[in-house]
Amino acid sequence: MIKLNDCKQQLTFILEDIRSIRSVALMADEEPDWNAEGDVVRLIALAAKPVMDRLEEVISDLNAVISENTMRDTDVTAG
Repeated sequence: MIKLNDCKQQLTFILEDIRSIRSVALMADEEPDWNAEGDVVRLIALAAKPVMDRLEEVISDLNAVISENTMRDTDVTAG
């Protein structure tokens, strides 16, 4: 259960990171100095990389928890 709570907390952090990236991208899009083609896209790509890495870790942890619970449920019903 602790692992699930940790995953939930990590997902909350990731959501906040994505909201921040979106806000910065929207502000950058409105900034005249950021009018060069691709600047906002590069900004989003750079900011999204660590968030995506964290999300992959959380998904892996969730998969492990699901597998553990599935195996435990299978063991209980088999015995």
